Amino acid sequence: MNLEQVRNDLSFVRSWSGRENYHFTWPFPHQTISCDVYFRAPKKNVDQAQLDRLNAFVQDYARYIPQFDEFIAQSTRAYERWAFLKGSVGIVEFQVIDFPLDTTKYDFVLVAAKTYERLLWKRSIGFRAEFRNGEIISMKRCRSCTDDN
Repeated sequence: MNLEQVRNDLSFVRSWSGRENYHFTWPFPHQTISCDVYFRAPKKNVDQAQLDRLNAFVQDYARYIPQFDEFIAQSTRAYERWAFLKGSVGIVEFQVIDFPLDTTKYDFVLVAAKTYERLLWKRSIGFRAEFRNGEIISMKRCRSCTDDN
């Protein structure tokens, strides 16, 4: 993906809060849903660095999955381990990736969830991961991760 494709092919969205973004969905091959991708673009300005971060993540996302699985396993409560993790396998599904323009805090944020099923129960464990320089710098569980973004 390049800057010209972003400006010509992607949807430009202005949220009720005033945030301006280019938006599109990306179909990661390991998951059943498409991921919403946002490039923050005040006054329709997009930076090549935002695109470079997306391209790097798309090429290398599989290396982060073991870290996500480990984080979920370590952050589950006892009843979750008993009810959902025992004998159940889920996959991490990326829901939203947000690429801000000019921030020192992080390069981008990924919101994802892993859903487990056992008998008639279904449980989704959501988390938010912040990345800088191709590495995860923080992860936290959240009920409504997109509100934190």
